Amino acid sequence: MDIDMDNLKKKIQSFFDQGTVTIVGSGLSCAEGISGMKALSEKLIKDVPNKLSSADMEYWRSIEETLNKGTDLESTLQQNKVTSKIEKTIVETVYELISNEDISIFTEIIEKGRTLRFSEYLSCFNVDMYNLNVITTNYDLLIEYACELKGLLYSDSYCGKIISVYSPENAEQEMIRGIKRGKKPMNYYKPHIKIYKPHGSINWKLINGRLNKINHVNCGIPCIITPGSNKYEKGYEEPFDYHIGKMGQEIDNAKRLIFIGYGFNDNHLETHLNKPENISKPKLIVTRTLYRNAKKIVDNSPNTIAIEEMKINDKSCGTRIYFEKQIYEIKDKKIWDIAELIKEVF
Repeated sequence: MDIDMDNLKKKIQSFFDQGTVTIVGSGLSCAEGISGMKALSEKLIKDVPNKLSSADMEYWRSIEETLNKGTDLESTLQQNKVTSKIEKTIVETVYELISNEDISIFTEIIEKGRTLRFSEYLSCFNVDMYNLNVITTNYDLLIEYACELKGLLYSDSYCGKIISVYSPENAEQEMIRGIKRGKKPMNYYKPHIKIYKPHGSINWKLINGRLNKINHVNCGIPCIITPGSNKYEKGYEEPFDYHIGKMGQEIDNAKRLIFIGYGFNDNHLETHLNKPENISKPKLIVTRTLYRNAKKIVDNSPNTIAIEEMKINDKSCGTRIYFEKQIYEIKDKKIWDIAELIKEVF
């Protein structure tokens, strides 16, 4: 049975409106050249042992053995004991890898005019009329770059320009603009992108006990939550607690949800996504691979459109679409890639 493309396009277009919350996972960053969990695991196996004492190595060997068996990084760090030194070393190693890759992309944007998939995605919303909420589990700055490439204001709980300070209240005040109508000055709230990063960001640093946002400078202690058993505990600390709390509120208040490259395996988000009132909300899932948890969403959420890559003998050959309780296959089109989807639909 052939898919009704006109009907599908209209349904997808309906997601690009006020009240939509966008959730971005590692799949989008990987598509732009940022390492995913597999590459992170390989980096840790290579670099971490050189930075540990013999006592810490006793614990690390168990972690390394689990990773070498093919267990994913998240599960491995949940299953094995992680000492404070190992945890610190993992944070430093992950920060170093992602930060270096991020700077390479940033340089290409500045020097070579590179564009980003998420910039074109943002263009599909009327951000001059309303706020757009974006939640990402990624550490990189690709969403921030995408906003700036399109000249869009964004707020991320930090106030200031070059040396930003963590201050959600003052960050919101920055979004208020003064205008003059006649002789009387007036303030108005400029619609913008609200970015929530529950796992932190490579430019968030703890410096002398103060939370700052410093771009492209290796200083202070990186504020990122890495996979593992301590993820939930770390979520109660600033600035993560603010972002996790606001993230939950935005998901609960959303009219509809778009997921880009997200694997549905993060406890911080799943707590809210699994609420009955959120399960029933319309969802658009765009990803290279629909893993088991994502397929559960498709099965249990009747208002879901899911789009993934179609393969034959491990070779990409098109797109598979889950729509209105049917599965459709479209050959020779890569509309599982958000950039190609936007071209197709808009």
